[in-house]
Amino acid sequence: MRCSHTVLAAAVALCVGSAANAQMIGDPIDRSAYPVIDEYDWFIPVPDFGDPDSPPAGGEGLVPRGGPPTAFYSSGISPFSPISYYQTVGGRDGIVDDFAGNRVGETDLHLTSFTFIGGAVGPAAGGRGGHRIFFDFFNSSGILIDGFAWNAPTYQIGGWSIPVQPAQNVMVDNAGFVQVSGGTGTPSDPLPTTLRWYYTGDTQIGDNEGGLPADSTFPHTIYAFQVTGGPNIPAPGSLALLGLGAIIAALRKR
Repeated sequence: MRCSHTVLAAAVALCVGSAANAQMIGDPIDRSAYPVIDEYDWFIPVPDFGDPDSPPAGGEGLVPRGGPPTAFYSSGISPFSPISYYQTVGGRDGIVDDFAGNRVGETDLHLTSFTFIGGAVGPAAGGRGGHRIFFDFFNSSGILIDGFAWNAPTYQIGGWSIPVQPAQNVMVDNAGFVQVSGGTGTPSDPLPTTLRWYYTGDTQIGDNEGGLPADSTFPHTIYAFQVTGGPNIPAPGSLALLGLGAIIAALRKR
């Protein structure tokens, strides 16, 4: 779903009402087995002078902690190119987009990081106070594969790169759909989350058809996100054993 570049309160309400029901797949979803992630690799703020929780460009706050990782799908992350955003409201908590990466035909890929431009909206900007965001991954037929929960560390809006550890074993396909949803409240995070997700102009890696299903008024929306992963990602202990094996082999050659 595409909104105008200038997003005023009335415009946001119009955008939410026009295609919100079309932006959900498969809710309710049992997410009780999802790993919960409390960290991030890097953050780049999106300046929004109408949002008191958003710092000005170059201002104080969270800063990048490393470059963008290699990915098999990417849109709007490198170069960093948010245009405008969709924001959820109560009862309409999820936003969906499709993706088709450059690992054509591959399935059961281990997710190692997910990056998106958006975040949890703070109460000062009209948010509902929660921090938890869910990421659900579906195959190209719309069948749920896997997902994870992430606790946003602040209400700042921008590019968040979220690491996924091998032991968390989150699986995705090269092509499918991702649903990003505001948390509806848990004992550790009792407040529901208002979610903001920016869209961008085009993909840099892979292809995107613009959401599911296509909306007749806004037929081609490409949200800003990046998916990184691959097959058979070894656990840290396996890597250590591989390294030890290489050292032993080198010593034997001597």
